[in-house]
Amino acid sequence: MKTKQKIILIYGLFLVFYFILLALDKTLYSLFAIQITESIRNIVFSIQQDLIFFPIVFLFGLACIYFKKGENNKRNKKTIAFIISITISLFIVFILKTFIYKSRPDLLLGFDSFPSGHATILFTLFPFIKENPNLIKISYIIFATLILLSRFLFGYHYLSDLLLGAMIGYSISLLTKFILTKR
Repeated sequence: MKTKQKIILIYGLFLVFYFILLALDKTLYSLFAIQITESIRNIVFSIQQDLIFFPIVFLFGLACIYFKKGENNKRNKKTIAFIISITISLFIVFILKTFIYKSRPDLLLGFDSFPSGHATILFTLFPFIKENPNLIKISYIIFATLILLSRFLFGYHYLSDLLLGAMIGYSISLLTKFILTKR
């Protein structure tokens, strides 16, 4: 099977899985949601504030690229690809959130659930850390998993919001990295 056919198959399967998940969103949330106290919600919310969370992930991504041994030219291309990937991914999220009004599972939190910006930025970084030591990769996977679980379990997002955000971030990142670093 050719690469192009594999990509089409993967994205086709993703869309089928996504629409099944979308249909089950409220049911899955009601099965797994946890009741938390207001103080715990405030602590988690503070840690995941956009003005704190996004710069930390961005700086971590730059550090992963910068401290990886290699040619400066290749490192510079990866850095540019990373910055462009985050910019495009978050722009797509902004556009979708502006035009698609999907309420959060916890209705008190508002109407900007779809897609998840946190999942988007977390998955934008994955293609850029694959060449780092296993300790960094494993630590980042644990960090990302905890963030995504808290976004779902505390009522900030449905699973479909997280999945689409992850797919946007990862896909844009792979494409941008391929275009800018393979030349």
